[in-house]
Amino acid sequence: MAKKHLLNIALLIFVIIIMLAFFEIGVRLFVPKNADFWEFKEDLPYLLKPNKIGKFVVEGEYVIKNSINSLGWHDKERKIEKSKTRIAVIGDSFVESLHVLPNETFTAHLDTQNPSIEVLNFGISGFSPREEFVLLKNHVLEYDPDVVILQLYLTNDVYGNNFELHRLVYGRSPAFDDDPDHMNSPYIVINEDESYEIVKGKTLLEQNDLLLHRGPFEKLKKGIRKHIRIYSYVEHKVGNIPALTKLLIKLGIISDIGPQNQDIPADYWVFSKEYDEHWEKAFSNILFVVSLIDATLEEKNIEFIVTLMPSKEQVDDSHFEKIKETYPKMKSLEWDTSHPNNKVVQYCNQHNLNCIDLLPFVKKEANTNNPLYLTVDPHLNKQGHEALASIYKNIVIESSIQTSNTQFEDILADGLLDNPLI
Repeated sequence: MAKKHLLNIALLIFVIIIMLAFFEIGVRLFVPKNADFWEFKEDLPYLLKPNKIGKFVVEGEYVIKNSINSLGWHDKERKIEKSKTRIAVIGDSFVESLHVLPNETFTAHLDTQNPSIEVLNFGISGFSPREEFVLLKNHVLEYDPDVVILQLYLTNDVYGNNFELHRLVYGRSPAFDDDPDHMNSPYIVINEDESYEIVKGKTLLEQNDLLLHRGPFEKLKKGIRKHIRIYSYVEHKVGNIPALTKLLIKLGIISDIGPQNQDIPADYWVFSKEYDEHWEKAFSNILFVVSLIDATLEEKNIEFIVTLMPSKEQVDDSHFEKIKETYPKMKSLEWDTSHPNNKVVQYCNQHNLNCIDLLPFVKKEANTNNPLYLTVDPHLNKQGHEALASIYKNIVIESSIQTSNTQFEDILADGLLDNPLI
C-alpha cells in the first residue's frame, strides 16, 4: 500500500514537472521578452549597449524591434565631433524612449526640424538626476554641447534621487540590496558645509548597517527568477493584483520588490498636497543636484535648461481619479498633481535658472482628443513624441539658440507663449 502511495506521489510530481516544462516552453515561445539593451558600467549602474538590436516589449500594447547606435545611445548614428550647434537632452526613459523607434523620438523630430542644429538623445531608463549628473560629467560633455536640457520626470525622480527615501519606498528588500543597479548606483551625499560626495549605493547600505545578505532560499528564488521564465511571468502578473501580492509576500513566496506593492504606490506620493520630512529632504536633494549641474555647465559656458515632463496623471485628471478608486486610502488624503512642478519652478525662480514646466503645454495638446500617452504603459506614444517635439521647438529650442537668457525671459513675459513657467 505504501509503495502504491509513493508511486502515485512520484507520478504526480512527474506530471507537474511535465506541465511546468510545457508552460515554460509556452512562455518562452509566445510571451515576448525585452532584449537586454543595457550593460554594466563602472561609474554608473548601466548604459545602453552599443549596436544592440532586439525586441522591446511595450506591455499590453505592442512589441517593436529597436536599435542602439554605435556610440551607445537610442539615436541615429552620431560623431563625437560636432559640426553645428549641438543640444544634448538628458533624462530617464521619457528621453531614452525605447517605446518608439530612434527616428520617432521627440529628440529625433527636433533634430530633423532645424538643419542648423543637432539634438542628441542621452536618455537612460531608470536614471534620476544623481545618475544624470555623473552621466553629464563622464560621458555627455565629451560631445561638447552648446546647450544641455535636463528633462525631469518628478513622478519618480524625487524618491529615486534620495537614498533615504529610496530605501523607504523599497523597504528592507533583498531585491534592493544585491541588485547591481542599486549597489553600483551613485548617490549625492550633501555635507553640512554644502559640499558633497558621490557615494555608491553599496557603501551607503554598509555605512547605515542596512546591507542584507540573502539566505539559501532567497538565493534559490533569485536563481529561479533569473533562469525560469514562468516564475518571473507569474510574479509579474500577480503584481497586478494587490491583495494576492500582499498574501504571497507574507508567505515568502515572492519578494516585496518595489514601490507598487504598497497601499499607495510611491509614484503618487509626489502629488501629495503636503510633504513629510522625507519628501522635503528628497526635494532639497534633487534641487541641489540641479544646482550642481548648473554650476558644472556654467564653468564651461554651456547654456542649461531644466524642463519638467508631466506624467499621465498630471495631464489627465480623470486618469488620476481612476487611480484613487484603485487605491481607496488615497481618498482620505489631499492631492495636488501640480505641486511638485510648482516647487521646482519656485526654486528656479529663486536661483535664476531657466526652468520650463511642460505641463500646461502638454495638457493643451492632450485636449485636442489625440491621445499622447500609451494606454497601459505610462510613456508617450508616437503622437505624444510629435507633440512634445513641437512644444520643445516653440518654447525651448529656438528661444535658447536665438536669444540670450534675458531675451528668453522677455519673450515669455511678453505673452508670446501660453502659461509660461520659468
